[in-house]
Formats: sequence, structure tokens, C-alpha cells
Amino acid sequence: MKPLPWLFSWIKKYISYILLGLVGSLGAGVLVMGVAGLSREAINNLAGKNFQMVYLVCLKGILVYFVIGICQYLNSYFLPRASNGMGMEIRQLLFSRLIHSPLTLFAHRRVGDLMSRVIVDVKVIEDSLPAAIERLVSSPLVVLVLTVRLFLVNWQLALFSAVVLPLLGFLIDKAGKKMRRIQVEIQRMLAELNTALEQSLSYIKEIKALCAEIFEKTRFMELTRQTFGSIMRGVRLRALLSPAIQFAGAVGVIGLIIFSSWQISRGVNFDVGKLTEFVILLSTVYQNLRGLGEGVVMLQQAQGASSRLIELLETFSISEGRKGESLPPFSRELDLEGVSFGYDEKKVLEDINLRLKKGEILAIVGPSGAGKTTLVDLIPRFYDPIEGKIIFDGKDIKEVDVLSLRKQIAVVSQEPLLFAGTIRQNLAYPDEIPEEEMKEALEQVGLWEFVSSLPQGLDTVIGERGLTLSAGQRQRIAIARALLRKPAILILDEATANLDSAAEQHLLKNISQGRYTVILVAHRLSTARIADKIIVLQNGKIVEEGTHEELLQRGGLYANLYRMQMGADEGTVRENKE
Repeated sequence: MKPLPWLFSWIKKYISYILLGLVGSLGAGVLVMGVAGLSREAINNLAGKNFQMVYLVCLKGILVYFVIGICQYLNSYFLPRASNGMGMEIRQLLFSRLIHSPLTLFAHRRVGDLMSRVIVDVKVIEDSLPAAIERLVSSPLVVLVLTVRLFLVNWQLALFSAVVLPLLGFLIDKAGKKMRRIQVEIQRMLAELNTALEQSLSYIKEIKALCAEIFEKTRFMELTRQTFGSIMRGVRLRALLSPAIQFAGAVGVIGLIIFSSWQISRGVNFDVGKLTEFVILLSTVYQNLRGLGEGVVMLQQAQGASSRLIELLETFSISEGRKGESLPPFSRELDLEGVSFGYDEKKVLEDINLRLKKGEILAIVGPSGAGKTTLVDLIPRFYDPIEGKIIFDGKDIKEVDVLSLRKQIAVVSQEPLLFAGTIRQNLAYPDEIPEEEMKEALEQVGLWEFVSSLPQGLDTVIGERGLTLSAGQRQRIAIARALLRKPAILILDEATANLDSAAEQHLLKNISQGRYTVILVAHRLSTARIADKIIVLQNGKIVEEGTHEELLQRGGLYANLYRMQMGADEGTVRENKE
């Protein structure tokens, strides 16, 4: 998909508004002939002292300028209506593609860059494209009509005035090509700037903890300087193009006056009124040629920005599997058969075989980097295995509608997503939930007593990312939100890591009463003791499987990890006693 055809496909949707805007632009441009003609009449009548006709010409002038005003309104309203409408729909399309794309497409993409393309690049198209269309369509037509009139007024002067046209064409062509390269660079630098800002504000606590404020400030200042330099190159090009075209036009007008004066001095019949009309028309022609040059530059700006959007649309044209039959409610078992997964040809999981029955609790443990989170991410189809199958009650999850699968699964991570709204809004997201159900869920996670003690209760605002709450409270709210979805399968990816052992065991007992099939990713092995089955991952493979007692008796990796953790805990207890 090339940028220009893609742009024009959007233009078709708003062609009626664009045509109305162009009619206004053309009307205002062509009516300059009327102004020029009336100026000629007024000057000739003044010279002949025919004041009655001068008054009549002035009345005609008022009428002409009234019509010009209507034309300018059409141009000023309908072209922005088209540009902002296109911008709205392009952003909607981009967001729809992004939000429905598989997570694998985000692996090597920076959030700031994606934000810049959706907001900044589309803004460039909004500002540049309709104005470019106006100048590229309206200006040549106005130039054509006025040029015909110039030849009718005096063909010799018209030919003499055309000598500057090749120079104008050369300037416009060179400026357009250079502007496109500059605009692509500007958009890239704005994306870099947006990314740096987004990262700095998102991780402000970590930056302060690492005393990295000066580093981040220096990096941001350098990026702003580079962005400023790119923008100023574009500004300089536009600033040079406009006066260059204007200067060429002025040379043409001055040459015209000299040439016409020479003709009059030789006795050629050429009155001052006709010369005035010719100069007004010629000035308007040069003005529209300058508009044509600006239109070429604007089109290159729009094309430079659209090339980045095209790349984004083509990259994110892959949508998650939303076709296929709807998945019935989970009733029997979940099977993983020979499942392998990897990034960039490097396997993270290899030949995973696992069966989990409805109502069971499975704990997944192992050293850091063993592939625990990757494994649970395959179950709701955040990623698809490169080998093997995941079977949900006898159905391959690749063959069912992904939404019907995910509606039966709730996932809570170690760092849950919380919004800068109220506790109620965070619990209800994305649906409406009765307050009684919220209270029940908060009681299950042991947080209702705290919430009810707050002055605003459920309507307490918790700040950006829930920063007014402790880490443990944030995790409890996220677990409560997951429970409110009434999932068949609840995945807790180290979701209780910030709770103390007593609070963790109390919470797990409340949610492990057969209502849910639970998958626990546990770094703290005391969490795993409640599980009906434990699997131990190492280097992407299941190396052990069994209950807590069975794995301890075998004396393998699980037993070693458990003894190390319990020894560390006992040492901490002794230190605290001393």
C-alpha cells in the first residue's frame, strides 16, 4: 500500500466537503477578475471625471466582495470539516488495529512511538492534506482562468510575464522533494521525544530511586534540541520558498511595468486602467503560484507522515483470531499437548505436557527465567505456541473465538493495571457491577474492612496506577476485580507476592473452595503448598510434577528450592529475635 493512494482512499469519503471547500476557493480566486475589472473601470471613470459611474462601480465592488466572503466561508469551514473528519477516522482505525493485534506484534515496539504515530502523525495529515488539495487543485485552475484573461487584456504583456514560470517550477520541485525527507525525520524525532517522556513519567519512582533525574533530564534536553533542529530545517525551507517565489513574481511585475511604460512611451494604445487590471491579475497569478508551491510542500509533509502510518497499519494488520465457534463454559479439563514456544527462533518452552481438571489448583514454580509467565500467557492466547496444542474441554483454542475463551479466564499479574479513578471504577472495569458483589469480592480478598473505613469508601480516588495504595492493596483490588468476572479459570501470576504469608494463605483459602480452577505462578514456595498439583519448570521444560509432599520426598529441584527458601526465612526470624 503506497502513501498517496491510501490518502486518496480517505479523501473519497469526504469528497463532498472537499468539493464545497474547493468551490469556495475557486470562486474567491476567479472573482479577482471582477475586482480587477472594476478597478479598471473606476480608474478610467475617475480620469474622465464620470463620478456617477464611479459610485456605481463601488456598489458593484461591495457586491463582489460579499460573494467573495461567502466563498471564503465555504473554503474555511468545509475543508477543516473534511480534514478533522479524516483525522478522526484514521485514529479510530489505528487504535482498532492496535487494540486487536496479538501481543507478539508489540514485542519490539515502543509505546511512545505508537502514541506519536496515532496522535502526531495524524495531526500532520489533518493540517497538511486538505490545504495541499486546495492549493494543488484550486491554484492551477485560478492561474489558468486568470492567464486566459491576461492574454485577452494584452497578449504581449502576458508573454513577457511568463518568463519567470520555469524558475518557479524549479523552486517548487526542489522544495517538495526536500520537504518530504525533512518531514519523515521530524516525525521520527517527535516519536523519540514522546517515548522518552512516556517512559520517564511512567517510571518516575524508579528514576528517583536510582538518582537518575539528571540523566533523564539531560537525555530529554538532547532529544528536544535534536527535534528542534529537524523542525527548524522544515521551517527554514518553507521560509525560503515563499519569499523566493514572491521575489520571482515581483521581478515579473516590475519587468511588466517597465515593459508597459516603454510601450506607452512609443505610442502604443494602453491606458492606465488596463495596466492596473493587468497588474492585479498578474499579482494574483503569482500569489496562486506561490500557493501551488506551498501545496506541493504540504503534500510531501502529508505523504511523509502517512508513510509512517502505512507501515504501522501493514504491521498491525494481523488481528487476533476472533472467528470460529464460541467456546462453551469450562466443564472438564484443560490439556497442553507437546506445547513449545519461543521468541526469535529461541525456544523458551519445550514439549510441555500438562492436564488440569476443573476445580483443581495448579502451582507453577521454578527458577527465574524458567518460562513460568510465558506458559500461563499461552492459555488465554496472548501468544500462540509454535508447536503443540492447548485443548479446552476437547477443543483446540486456536479454533474457537478468542473472546469466548478469555471471558472464561481471569489473569492477575504481579504489577496489576490500576487506573487513576476510584476503587469502584477499578473494580467494575470494564462493566457495570452491583455494589453488593463488589463488597463480597473485597471480603474474599480481605480488603473490605479497609475500603469501608475510607471516608469515600468505594468512591475513593486511588491515584495514577494506584500509587496511594500499598503494593499488597493494589494486588488485592486486582484479584477482587478478577473474581468479579466470575471466571472458570483464575491465573495468579505472582499476584500475591506483596502480601505477607498469613494474608496470602488466608486469601488463597478463600478463593480455593472449588469455585475456580486456579493456576498459581509462585516464586514463594509457601504459596504452592495449597495446590493439588505442582509442576517445576527449568530451562523451559517440566522437570518435576506432583504434590508438595511428593516433591519434597523426591529430594529434587523443588525440595532444594524449598529448603533454601525456608532456611532464608528461618534466618530472618532469628535475626529479628536477636
